[in-house]
Amino acid sequence: MAKFAEADFYYGAVLSKLIHEKICPVLIDGNRDRQVYEFATNDGDFRLFVKYRSTPNSTQKDGYNSWTFTFSPNDLKELKQS
Repeated sequence: MAKFAEADFYYGAVLSKLIHEKICPVLIDGNRDRQVYEFATNDGDFRLFVKYRSTPNSTQKDGYNSWTFTFSPNDLKELKQS
């Protein structure tokens, strides 16, 4: 059996919350950098891009660590198409 990667725990937390809310996502794309899920609600169909960060960015200002995420040009193109 393969070992769990650190990312699996972060993605699992998102899945747990969605399923707890009775939303059943479908994984349509996934790699170690992101997971993309589609799901349907009474308000319409949605696509959810999930990324994780286990450490803050290396920049720190006024005692605050940044936890920002970057989207690749391909990620942005996909987001605009969905």
